[in-house]
Amino acid sequence: MSLHIVQPRDCELLLGIPLSAAEFLADLQRPEQEYAAIFRDLFLEEYEGTSDRFIAAEYEQQVARPILTMVAQLERWGARVERSATAPALKAAFRSRVVGLMAHTPPAAVRAAVLADPEEQKAWRCVELRDGPATISQVADAIPDAWDGIVDLIACESLAHAHALKRRHPEATFIVNKFHALPVERMERFYQAVEVIKRRPQTFGDAVVEVITRQDQSGVCPR
Repeated sequence: MSLHIVQPRDCELLLGIPLSAAEFLADLQRPEQEYAAIFRDLFLEEYEGTSDRFIAAEYEQQVARPILTMVAQLERWGARVERSATAPALKAAFRSRVVGLMAHTPPAAVRAAVLADPEEQKAWRCVELRDGPATISQVADAIPDAWDGIVDLIACESLAHAHALKRRHPEATFIVNKFHALPVERMERFYQAVEVIKRRPQTFGDAVVEVITRQDQSGVCPR
């Protein structure tokens, strides 16, 4: 694990999900972007016949606004935030010791990462960025050689890709999710970890452990 003592100014967060109703509706028209369509389909299972515009407004209220509220506070603390996680933005983020990437992991990519051999894995989609899906190889290529910071993969089942990324970057540390991750709840863990290092500079990994331990003790199930 990365042993760098960090503060909020050492952290950068990239957001690869839509952050408004308008962006959500636009993503519904982009076949390569699955996240908005999956959210819509799950919503329709509960509320059949609901219009896309209504669902987009609900998404903005339930997901985008809480995340943006946390983003504003992170920026006040000194963390960098890129609200549109594109491939160039991802590459630039590794000027920081801690990089958080909130993005959708396509379910097919998770299955492929588990089943495919290491060479085949490289071509499968890893995460959806705002300018389109990125493969495991593209994400790995964005990380500089010998970079020894922490990447917090704020995405569903990101453990499926961790081994391939770790093979390319053995000195980096990857914080991942084994199962499904709810965006707001998972964002709260990153947010609270940054709050911990603001209060007392330490390794980001130790801050995450402190947050998870606190959630365990309070009966909140960490994602």
